Amino acid sequence: MSQLTIRLFGSPQILLDGTPVQIAGHIPLALLAYLALTGQHHSRDTLATFFWPDARQPRTQLRNNWWLMREALGPAGAAWLHSDRDTLGFRPDDKLWLDVAHFRRAAAAVDAHADCAEQRCATCLAALQDAVALYRDDLLAGFALRDCPAFEEWHFFEREALRRNFAGVLETLVLHHCRQAEFAPAIHYARRRLALDTLHEPAHRWLMQLYAWSGEHAAALRQYQTCRRLLEAELHALPDPETEQLYQAIRTRTLHPPHRASPPALATHAAKDQEAFLGRVPFATTKVAGHGQAQVQPPHNLPAPKSSLVGRKNEQIAVAALLRTPEARLIT
Repeated sequence: MSQLTIRLFGSPQILLDGTPVQIAGHIPLALLAYLALTGQHHSRDTLATFFWPDARQPRTQLRNNWWLMREALGPAGAAWLHSDRDTLGFRPDDKLWLDVAHFRRAAAAVDAHADCAEQRCATCLAALQDAVALYRDDLLAGFALRDCPAFEEWHFFEREALRRNFAGVLETLVLHHCRQAEFAPAIHYARRRLALDTLHEPAHRWLMQLYAWSGEHAAALRQYQTCRRLLEAELHALPDPETEQLYQAIRTRTLHPPHRASPPALATHAAKDQEAFLGRVPFATTKVAGHGQAQVQPPHNLPAPKSSLVGRKNEQIAVAALLRTPEARLIT
C-alpha cells in the first residue's frame, strides 16, 4: 500500500510515496488539512456551511472541491478518503503520516511520563527532540482563506494551541540541559523559545543567565539591552524588577554560580501572571540578593493571582502578541 505524508507545520506539503502532490486551489488544500487534523467524519452540510457560509449552493461547492482534492491524490491517495451520502472524512491508518499528530503524541508521551520530570530519561529526551524537529514553523504558516472566517478562526486557535505546546517542549529542554550544566543546548532551546515571542521577558532572562554562566558576559548584557529596547519600542514599558536585578548581578559579576545538581531558577512572576496564555510555570523564581546569593522559591501549580488594576504590563505583552497576528480581530 502507498504511503501518504501530510506536513502541516510551515508551508503545507502533501507527498504520496515521496512524490509531491500538487492540489489546485486553496480551498481543496484547506479541506484536506481540516479533515486530516480533526481526524473525524463530518456531515456534508456542516462542511458546506463551514467553508462557504454565504454561497447559494454550498453543497455544490463542497462537491466540486472534494473532487479536486480526490483527483490530486489520485486512485492511491483516495484510499484514505471516506465519502458516503451524508459524511466526508479521512481514514487514518499506519500508512498515513501526519506531522501534527506525531508532534502531539511526542509531547503527550513526555507529559505522561511524570516519574522522570526531575531527570528526563532517554525516551523522554528522544520524544522532545522529535517534537522540536517536527515543528518546522507555525501550523499552515503563510496560508489563509480570507473569505472563510470559520476556517480562519479554527486555524488561529489550532495554531496558538500548538505554539503553546511547542513552548512547553522548549522550556522542558531548557530546564533539562540546565540541570545537566549543558549550557550550549540550553541556550539553543532558549533562543527557539524567544523566537516564538520576542516580548516574552522570562526567556530574555533565561538567556541572560545562561550566557553569564557560560562566561559570555558581553552576550548576557547585550540580551538585556535587546529586551529593554523591545519592551520600550513595542509596549512603552521598562523591564521587570527581576530583569533589572539579574542585569545588575551580571554587570557586577555577583551572579550566583550554577550547581549541576540544582536547576537554575529562571521563571518569574511574569510567567505566573501569563499562566493562562502560556500554561504551567516551568521554573522557580530567583531574586538576586545584595551579596550575590540567590533566594529560590520552589515552583508550584497554584492558580495565578488576579491581576491588579495598575501595572498591567504582562497583560499588555499578551495582548500585543495576539494583535501582531494577522488573523486577530480587535472588537471595540
